[in-house]
Amino acid sequence: MIHAAAGVGLTRWRQQLARRSLARSHEVVDTTAQEKNVAHPTDAKLAYRARERLVKLAKKHGLKLRQSHVRVGKKALIKQQRYAHAKQFRRARRELRKLKTWLGRVIRDIERQIAGGKTLQDTFRRELWKARRVLEQKPRDGKGQHVYALHAPEVECIGKGKSHKAAGPQPARGLAVALQPAQQCNTSTLRRACTASALG
Repeated sequence: MIHAAAGVGLTRWRQQLARRSLARSHEVVDTTAQEKNVAHPTDAKLAYRARERLVKLAKKHGLKLRQSHVRVGKKALIKQQRYAHAKQFRRARRELRKLKTWLGRVIRDIERQIAGGKTLQDTFRRELWKARRVLEQKPRDGKGQHVYALHAPEVECIGKGKSHKAAGPQPARGLAVALQPAQQCNTSTLRRACTASALG
């Protein structure tokens, strides 16, 4: 088996593999998780951030919102985090409900204003989709249902970190190398890697 040498980047390692004429009779596939710059995804932070992004986009395209909830949204987020830290979870849930209510109001306001305008609908489609997912997601939703980061909605959480650490949610990656007979592994990443290597 060939391992990436210390100090050699993955790209150079792949180039070295490509130069060697390896028989493609058997393949070894290795899967790993790639770190992403994603903070710990609390529902309150995601709801606040989704509303903030929609308000910014609406302002950029000249939409006049009934209310942007900028000032009260920030206060509610800070309160929610303080209550959760102090283990006052009922109060924390109350502030989270406020944040989600305000996000819902902004979504509906934007949808009313862009109805009938094809270009505006296309502009807002992705941000509205992400905001709706944040609004509707539940703690016990299955794998692949959660949005952990608005800038990278494709990431999945494989381990939790602390709220100020950029770890936890990570996209899985796979690497296929033609070598010895493959050992079995039952991950979805492995299946995608095998399919990709068959095409390549």
